[in-house]
Amino acid sequence: MKYSNNLYSHLDKLKLDLGSGISPKEGFIGIDNFTGIKSQSINPNSINLSELSVIRHDLKEGIPFESDSVDEIRGSHFLEHCAFLPELL
Repeated sequence: MKYSNNLYSHLDKLKLDLGSGISPKEGFIGIDNFTGIKSQSINPNSINLSELSVIRHDLKEGIPFESDSVDEIRGSHFLEHCAFLPELL
């Protein structure tokens, strides 16, 4: 599933925080599959995503935006969890 950039047209720049969990960096849209938050005793099904700037998405399927549509990508403490990294690049 690709997300329409029209949903984010109010932003000056489209900035993504890969593997953000439920707390993306301020000014960024988080993308996370939430598998890691189970270890923090958080039920991913209890999270109201409409209150967060987070997209629940498995990055094994790629980044869910059109090519050349994102201004900045951040990934903090993320790459060590990517067994699929060569496929992402």
